Amino acid sequence: MSVENILNYNIMGFCDPNYTVQNIPILKNATRFIEGTVTKLNWQIRSIPLNKKISRFVILRDPYERWLTAFTEDLIIYINSRPPDEIIFLNNLFYTTDINWFLDFLIDRDILYFDTHAQLQVKQLDWIIDAIGTEPITFIKMTDKLGQTLNHWLHGEGCNNNFANTKINARDKSNDIIYKKIVTYFFDGKNLKRKEKVMEYLAPDYKLFNSVNFINQT
Repeated sequence: MSVENILNYNIMGFCDPNYTVQNIPILKNATRFIEGTVTKLNWQIRSIPLNKKISRFVILRDPYERWLTAFTEDLIIYINSRPPDEIIFLNNLFYTTDINWFLDFLIDRDILYFDTHAQLQVKQLDWIIDAIGTEPITFIKMTDKLGQTLNHWLHGEGCNNNFANTKINARDKSNDIIYKKIVTYFFDGKNLKRKEKVMEYLAPDYKLFNSVNFINQT
């Protein structure tokens, strides 16, 4: 497909009322945080042609950090999608016992995502970058000061906002149990080879993460 045809494609994302800026969303990259703030400012989900002149911004997150939380959420979604009797069994199994055997099973078979959350960040951007490159996009690193960074940048673009630093993508207590088990699993030196498989999977994301110019570095 030609670049000209791609440029006629639309991008879905939250846009301010004056069509000044648009967010290109990536799951597990502060999407709920952004939605919760901009909807109060009358931003709407808009489908905007790729070739329209508008300031677009993307939140990128450290790939391994993102994968850990995303893989946890994918796993929770998988459990809750099973029949009721299986949900009870899996909840008892995953929340009360060692899940290392199950992680061994998944990683050894290269099952690194169940749903869309743990898919690569670059997969959601590659066709856009192929068409327009990275220069027209403002990249913002997901940090504890993300709200402050967004507030400053959006004001510079002429968009009033009330972003503030707050807890982003907080896990509920049940998810946190499984998250900690997964983190502990990969921290164990016995699972170094399996962690290396995860890092190989994440290599395209790290290539993107390390090549773009972030407007914030900390």
